[in-house]
This record gives sequence, structure tokens and C-alpha cells, in this order.
Amino acid sequence: MIGVLAFVVLAVVALAVSDPLYNSLTGGTSVGDVNDLIDANLAKGAMAGDVAAFLDSNRIEHDAVGRADDCPYAIFPGLSPMGDTQTICGIMRGAEHGLFCDSDLIIYFAFDQNLRLADHTVIPLSQCVSL
Repeated sequence: MIGVLAFVVLAVVALAVSDPLYNSLTGGTSVGDVNDLIDANLAKGAMAGDVAAFLDSNRIEHDAVGRADDCPYAIFPGLSPMGDTQTICGIMRGAEHGLFCDSDLIIYFAFDQNLRLADHTVIPLSQCVSL
């Protein structure tokens, strides 16, 4: 019994370590990579047009300014982490690569009442292979 438990623990640890390595080796883009790119190029207070231009220049598919709940890329429309907030919602398809899962990255840019960037959130949306 202990041998089986040890094997399961080792398998879980190996998968946890190998997925980020596999993503890196296959040229994938992680949530951290996207956060770093946004932080390096968009300051808090940037106008919505600047955010859209940033997304266009990085070839990231996106919608126009609208309610976060209306994001066309959300897995559960109407249940975004930002609710009724005015956002631009983007998606990087096939960004992260794992041994058994690939992920799209959904990006929410939240704006204040003057349509200035207040915050952003990057959420992985995994598609896994069943064995």
C-alpha cells in the first residue's frame, strides 16, 4: 500500500514539475508571461483605446469595451470574475502547453468610469486530453 501511495505522490510531483518545463520548451506563453507583457506596456490609467491598440499590436483577439459578463470568450458567460464592470476581454488561443492539457488565456482589462485601465486579470481555460 505504501508503495502505491509513494508512486502516486511521485507521479503528481513529476506532472507538476514537468508541465511548466514542457510549456517553456514548446514555446508556450504562461499567465506570468502575459502579466509581465501587460505590466511592461500598459500603465494603470491607460485609455481603453490604448489597451485595444496593445492587443491589436500583439495579435490578441478581443472584443470592444463592454460588460465583463458579456465576454464572448468566457467559459461560463454571465459569470466573469469582474461582473458588471466595463472591460475589454481578450483571448490568446493555445497559449499554454502541458503534457496533457493546452490552455487558452482569457484576459480581462477592467476600466473605471472614465474608461481608464484600473486592473487586469489573466485566466487559463484548459482543454485536457482524457486518457
